[in-house]
Amino acid sequence: MLTFLILLEFLYCVLRLSVVVSEWEGVGRFATSDRTQMLNAPEMIIDEWDWLQEDTDKPIDTSEITNLITIWINEKTSPELLVFNDLMTIVLQKLESQSLLLENMSQERIILQLEISRLEYIIKSYLRKRLEKIERFAFYYEINESFKLSSQEKDYLKEYLVITREYALESGLETFPKALHAFDDYVGNLYMISSPNLNQAVVCKVLENIGEVLINESESIYMEKDNIYILKYKTIQSLLDKGLVKLL
Repeated sequence: MLTFLILLEFLYCVLRLSVVVSEWEGVGRFATSDRTQMLNAPEMIIDEWDWLQEDTDKPIDTSEITNLITIWINEKTSPELLVFNDLMTIVLQKLESQSLLLENMSQERIILQLEISRLEYIIKSYLRKRLEKIERFAFYYEINESFKLSSQEKDYLKEYLVITREYALESGLETFPKALHAFDDYVGNLYMISSPNLNQAVVCKVLENIGEVLINESESIYMEKDNIYILKYKTIQSLLDKGLVKLL
């Protein structure tokens, strides 16, 4: 049975790798067999991107593109909601400014609109994934880790919970005694509120030499820079927060 569960975890991670590749093919530029090239800064567009920045007062640095992609992949593959990153808002504002700039460019430069569209896709994908997690674990984030949400996400969560509670009452919950109206009660030893599964297996790449990392009560591994590991998310959760690893 244990061997079967380990096999399932491995198959899940393989599937996760294929999903990330599919996402990149959806962006339309990075359908390549070299995974390292896909998940690092999109070097293929750097020259074109620098060209665009020459005519704007709000340039997007290539390091911002690199960070943008890392933030997106981390959010897409982590089982929990990560802290909202303001870089998304900053880059989106710059993209809006540069979209207006393209109207006055020559016909040759209009092709760079494609690059802008790809970055907009990444930002929208990032935001959609966060909303998916907020809706799935709405009652959890109402009382836990609200600092991870942006102000707009907090407003969205508040409205979502109001609608959810009203729907539950109108669908028949109001016919039950008020003592049974709670959404945060226990049924035996089972808590009604769903929370992120921190035991989910994830694929991560080490960005710096970390050394020994405890993976259970009696076992540890030595994590070296550029190595890739399949581990439980809770094992590398703090390392991800510190920027010592990134998810794939």
